[in-house]
Formats: sequence, C-alpha cells, structure tokens
Amino acid sequence: MTGTPPTPARARVLYLAVALLLLAGLVAFGLMALFDLSLGVAVGWTVVLGVAILLLLAVLVG
Repeated sequence: MTGTPPTPARARVLYLAVALLLLAGLVAFGLMALFDLSLGVAVGWTVVLGVAILLLLAVLVG
C-alpha cells in the first residue's frame, strides 16, 4: 500500500469507528454472559452492531 496517509479528520472517524466496534463487542459479550447465550450469538450481535455503527458513521460523515 503506497497510498497517502489519512487526513486528521478521516483518521479521527476511523478511530471512532474502531472504538465503537470494540464497544459493540463488549456489549454483545456482556449480554452473552448475562443471559448465558452462546458464543455464536455474541459474535453475531457484535457483527450486527458493528455494521449498524459503521453505516451510521457513513451517513453522518457523508
């Protein structure tokens, strides 16, 4: 990859997306522990929440 480094605003959005994805994972795995769900359910919810967050960021950022 020889592309240019991301601009500060783009990097900030990228870091925000990663942080929110990690938060979605924490929520999903917390629910897994709380309700005794399987690992597949927690991973599925992490993916669903992550995609929803990334789509929301894409709409907000444009």
